[in-house]
Amino acid sequence: MKKITSILRFLVCLLLLFVGMTASAQMPGGTPVEVSNQTQMMNGKKYYIHVVQPGQTVYAIAKAYGLKAYDAVVKKDIHFLAAGDTVWLPCNGQPVQQSSSVRLDSGNGKKSSTTQVSAEPTIQPAVIRERVNKNTIVVSVLLPLYLDKLSEISTTKFDLEQRGKKSYKQFDFVQFYEGMRLGLDILEQRGYNVKLNVVDVSENKEVSVSEAWTSHDVAQSDFVVALLPKEAFAKAAELAKRDHLFIVNPMAERSEIVQDNPYVFKCMPSSTARITSVVRYVQKTNPSAQIFLIHSDAPAEKPILNEFESQFSQQNGLKYTVVDWNKLGKKFSSTLNGHPNSVIISLYNRDKDRNRIYINTLLNQLSALKNKNLTLITLDDWTMLYNDADFVKLQHANYHTFMNGWDYGNATHSDFLKTFRDRYKTEPISAYAGMGNDIILYFVTGLQQKGTEFWKHPNVVVPNGLLYPMSFSQQDEGHGFENKTALLFRMVDYKFVDVRK
Repeated sequence: MKKITSILRFLVCLLLLFVGMTASAQMPGGTPVEVSNQTQMMNGKKYYIHVVQPGQTVYAIAKAYGLKAYDAVVKKDIHFLAAGDTVWLPCNGQPVQQSSSVRLDSGNGKKSSTTQVSAEPTIQPAVIRERVNKNTIVVSVLLPLYLDKLSEISTTKFDLEQRGKKSYKQFDFVQFYEGMRLGLDILEQRGYNVKLNVVDVSENKEVSVSEAWTSHDVAQSDFVVALLPKEAFAKAAELAKRDHLFIVNPMAERSEIVQDNPYVFKCMPSSTARITSVVRYVQKTNPSAQIFLIHSDAPAEKPILNEFESQFSQQNGLKYTVVDWNKLGKKFSSTLNGHPNSVIISLYNRDKDRNRIYINTLLNQLSALKNKNLTLITLDDWTMLYNDADFVKLQHANYHTFMNGWDYGNATHSDFLKTFRDRYKTEPISAYAGMGNDIILYFVTGLQQKGTEFWKHPNVVVPNGLLYPMSFSQQDEGHGFENKTALLFRMVDYKFVDVRK
């Protein structure tokens, strides 16, 4: 009898402990978990992207997404989370948003608690409109030209306010338009009729976009090209969705712009596409190298670092080391001494001043190394972002990067450069001029040759004159299209050359 009593007491203690743990998990001090609307594809699987808030636990987060705690994908250790950390959660669970409410039961008048469960959003595919004009393709182009500020430019060398000024907003986006004009010339030679509706949206405000959209009849277009800042583009994409109008974003890398908007085309390859290109390139050309992933532990770098680690871990034989520059930067060159064959992938991204200091320090260390097989890779082109970067040291480091370089061995690139110089008497900025040329060629040719079916199958056309290949994919019918082709370039004799050659 005593034995049974002891067992019962032990069970009661366990029950009380469980109740206490449950109560502590639901204490008012904790932050409720709201299911994120942001998703991301990684290695063919879809994940929710959740940013941890103060007071949120692994258990609470996993439960909200319908998962077990160990199913959450975090930087390293799921059991130690801090506010601001990013958690990747597989979409194979059943997310629930629970909110307790009190109602009166109609049967006996007693109060009872109910649980409300939010439903999954319904996928809404794009509604494809007919062409505005059967004989002419109408394209609206929204970009900040700052035409109202032209009078502020002074050409007087004694104007003290203008001294030292390297650029003017009035000219920042002109080369995109100039590249688009060259693309239009090619289309006109092929017999295409295109009407360009250029709209100056110089303020990054929703009201400015709405006013321009109405005053310039943007809705009466076959598609829109919007080279706009974040807030302005978000409003333009909202209006495009309302008017069932496809909208092209030339330069944004943010994948969230295609979320829940099937009318958006994102032409700049995402960081995931670039990472995939880097991993495949290293696996193919230098699988025996020691790979170093340099970061600064900044929150913006975490998803990129996670994706690199995930993709590298799936490749047989690749060896990589994660380097926190804040802790190991001063001794990095000594680390490389033990590895004569090294690939350095830089993810470091703080503010511009700290980036410049970091770049100079890293290049100085690499240039001091002798008899080393080095390859330096960045996802963003340092030669464009930092015009004071030492090209000699970049060349010594066997520099590789994306998108902004010209392939001087490519006849299409050479022809475009010559035409641009002859027409505008200046050198083109490839990221803008080249993309302007490519967007007008790609989308007008597709719409002209395939009709409105092009919006369902945008990869069926490869027009002549395209500088950079595009290949679009769509997560599902409720999301927009992303360009998945990211071309890696290598610096050879101070020129960028496509690594595929």
